[in-house]
Amino acid sequence: MQMLSTRRIGWVVGVALLVSLGLVACGVTPTSTATSPASSTTTSRTTPTATAATGCPLPTQTVQRAPANVIVRPLTDVQPVNASVGQTIEVQLPFGHKWALFPAMSTLVTLQTPAGYGDASVQSCIWRFTAATAGTGQIVYLVSPVCGAGVECPNYMARFTIDLHITG
Repeated sequence: MQMLSTRRIGWVVGVALLVSLGLVACGVTPTSTATSPASSTTTSRTTPTATAATGCPLPTQTVQRAPANVIVRPLTDVQPVNASVGQTIEVQLPFGHKWALFPAMSTLVTLQTPAGYGDASVQSCIWRFTAATAGTGQIVYLVSPVCGAGVECPNYMARFTIDLHITG
């Protein structure tokens, strides 16, 4: 009897998260107006075991880069993402969910590396893109739960879409 109620609670939490992700808009926070591409990247201090806890595809790292022109954070900003060709768009997706960039990515942006690493300073998984071509399109992520070993886990997968508007 107790197992049934635990499964029911897990299912309800999963459905609630799925519904909230579907109903809440996401968007951008402009951080500068520079149009030059990002400078070189320096990576250090990798924690390989962190990927299971954070939900990021890559380990938590310290990456030194030029600030992004546009920062996208789910649940706090508004759509669409507006950027100009050559600007850097940084997507910050919060720890605690398993995030995966959908393979069929927009041709409007070019993915920078490393992609999908954890950044402890903002408690997020980071993807950076360079706006390459003018037009409209989308960046799509799949999100699912992060669960520890031996813990019952809700079974869901949701789609998180970022609408793009790139100008020349």
